Amino acid sequence: ESAHIGSRTVPPTLHQAMRQSPLVVLQAEDERRVDLTFAEYVTRALAEYQRHYGEDTGFHQWRDGQFAAIDKIRKRLGGQRHGQLRVLLDRAIRRYREHGDAAPYRELIHRLLTNYYDPMYDYQLRGKTERIVFEGNAEEALGFLRDEYGVGLL
Repeated sequence: ESAHIGSRTVPPTLHQAMRQSPLVVLQAEDERRVDLTFAEYVTRALAEYQRHYGEDTGFHQWRDGQFAAIDKIRKRLGGQRHGQLRVLLDRAIRRYREHGDAAPYRELIHRLLTNYYDPMYDYQLRGKTERIVFEGNAEEALGFLRDEYGVGLL
């Protein structure tokens, strides 16, 4: 619930409301989470860079951004784990570009999700247990939101 999402800042009024609102914890299988993350940060992000900057320049800008992102969390990863993930990232990028092979990327994403992000989210949620009103998968969460708050998909 940071006031910052990447380079963007959440307006203070919205951020304050977020910090006080009930929480719905969305759960998904690891494979689904890897699929979603791969689609967002690899497939769509690379296509967007290439659309804006051209194929080669876009690829290099996207690649540099990938390394910058993993370098930003170096301190939290620890030097050894950061080094291992950086090597895996390099291999993943090369295999994806040269052969269209997504397996190394999927391995990297899985490791980041389960070894870095999940423990961080678990830690954050432990301090907010009194605000958690629901935990479950996407379908269950939609049912809960519809039944409890009258919220549905448009």
